[in-house]
Amino acid sequence: MGSTVFLYAGTLGLKHRPDLLYALAQSLDATCKVVVISEGIGREYLERQTKLDNLMLMDFQPYHEIPQMFASADVLLATLDSAASQFAVPSKILSYLCAGRPLLLGAPSDNLAATVVQRSLGGIVTDPNRLDEWTGAAKLLAADPALRVSLGCYARQYAEANFKLSPMAVAFEEVLLQACAVGHMSGALQLGD
Repeated sequence: MGSTVFLYAGTLGLKHRPDLLYALAQSLDATCKVVVISEGIGREYLERQTKLDNLMLMDFQPYHEIPQMFASADVLLATLDSAASQFAVPSKILSYLCAGRPLLLGAPSDNLAATVVQRSLGGIVTDPNRLDEWTGAAKLLAADPALRVSLGCYARQYAEANFKLSPMAVAFEEVLLQACAVGHMSGALQLGD
């Protein structure tokens, strides 16, 4: 039986709490790996910590490899500091839901991403300031493959039901047409002055 892979992929600033990823790797046994695919300040933070055998750091991967990257994970990770929660939403959550893998999100429960994960039933949300909740949820997911499959199915079902491209494309097109009309009208007013 292979390792249980916990994957974090994407932007990793300090507001994304790289310390939680490190603490997670510290808390898990050798049957689990924490893979972080990122670059920048959060990655640099992880590189400065004492090396852990079950923490793998990788550079950003080509965009076309993202589906395979997510498919290689057993659990997809996202984190967000409480102070940043009022102005930031980890957008990776939407891609994660599409991947059909369970999510483990360390973020305040009133953050929009936390609301989406809870509504989808596709993962577990923990308080980012409660390390015991974060690591406990990870250990639960590592120990229960059936739970991972169930949460992953809910995640994918939520994405299929809520991320339909046609209605979104029509709404986006309407916004663009309205913006063009307003821009055209303001240009016409300037020409007539």
